[in-house]
Amino acid sequence: MGWKKARRFIVLRERVRDGKSPLGRKLLDVSGYTFRIFVTNRSEDALTLWRDYNQRAIIEQRIEELKAELNVNGF
Repeated sequence: MGWKKARRFIVLRERVRDGKSPLGRKLLDVSGYTFRIFVTNRSEDALTLWRDYNQRAIIEQRIEELKAELNVNGF
């Protein structure tokens, strides 16, 4: 891919919870599960990476809320 560092592709499978619709686009059509892919050059185990990247996603949501609700576009 032309990357200067090696990358890992981590695929996480999560069971779909009742009453909670999965986020994002559908990767694989497997009943009862949703999947997430992370591409990283970090060496931690998959669970540690998921927790870290998941926290980042929450921050991104808050920034979008600020932009939309408080009109903070230059943030």
